[in-house]
Amino acid sequence: MVLTNAVDTHGVVPGGRCRLSHIVVPRVEIGRWLVGPTRYTLAVFEPGSSRSRAGFYESSTPFAAISVGDAVHPGGWHKQGPPSYLRATEVHHYLEERAGHVSHLVTVYTEEVVLR
Repeated sequence: MVLTNAVDTHGVVPGGRCRLSHIVVPRVEIGRWLVGPTRYTLAVFEPGSSRSRAGFYESSTPFAAISVGDAVHPGGWHKQGPPSYLRATEVHHYLEERAGHVSHLVTVYTEEVVLR
């Protein structure tokens, strides 16, 4: 794609940036596609639940990899009783591209492990 001194018909301005109404957002070229910054979201669910969240985090940078069997310690999970932690039982990744922005959602399903 050749960029001119003016905004082209795709809303791309010189310097690899995209105009979104009055906001200019940095863009990167991947192959032939121009995409905006990726938004990373991590949702950790309460033990045995797919609805009740133990923690929810958003970042402009990727989170460290979480695998099945990993210990997870969400800051929002408050449990009374014997000391325990959450262990990842399932990890799902969801990728979405909408209006030039990429979202990467990671959902972590857990079980409780009581320390003895």
